[in-house]
Amino acid sequence: MKFLKLVLTFYLFIGLYGCKVEDSADVNQDKIWTGYELLYDANDSLTIAVAQFRIGGETGDVLELSQDASVTFNGVELMFNSGYAGHAMEFEGRVDSGTFAYHDLDAFTFENTVMIIDTIAFPEDFDTIVKTQTNTLVWRGTPLAANEQVGLLIGNWKWGDAAQYVQDEENATDIAMDAAQLSSIPVGPTTVYMDRWTDVPVAEGTSKGGNVVAKYRAVKENIQVIN
Repeated sequence: MKFLKLVLTFYLFIGLYGCKVEDSADVNQDKIWTGYELLYDANDSLTIAVAQFRIGGETGDVLELSQDASVTFNGVELMFNSGYAGHAMEFEGRVDSGTFAYHDLDAFTFENTVMIIDTIAFPEDFDTIVKTQTNTLVWRGTPLAANEQVGLLIGNWKWGDAAQYVQDEENATDIAMDAAQLSSIPVGPTTVYMDRWTDVPVAEGTSKGGNVVAKYRAVKENIQVIN
């Protein structure tokens, strides 16, 4: 599960890439799983609000809301975007909080509020990883609170060509990178990405539930990998 969460955190909702998309009018409204995410990306000073709907659960087919259903973030309607595999909107700058409101075809409205997570940054002296040993990164930012996690992705975005790590221990201030995963990273320059996020169940939803994610993406670092 940790691996899945980390993949999602860096690939966001990773797009559809040929996955089947259903119309929400064709399914039982109480069987729709909902996922909400508010991501601030410090690399682009951009906030992205995404509402994702799936049949039956988190791994079900993606749904596009029919014209008689809608989802908004802070009153702004989110339109379906295949790149996010959901209904999304991008906002310039940092949006610190907001409320998703989903109105389904049975005339029920579900509201879920999300707060942007604490900031996080790489240490100023982080410029090298030794791939033959465990490396420990102490981030700049507060210790982890309950339901918070930090994830690292090292390398490029191709499956099998990157190392991924997650830290989820309460009060943690660092994350360890073991040599086993680093063995797939070639010696030389590479990029390291870091996210900090919370993931909690929806406050209001159908019988299938859902989750609410608040995420802060740090400014990425270009470093050297050595033996």
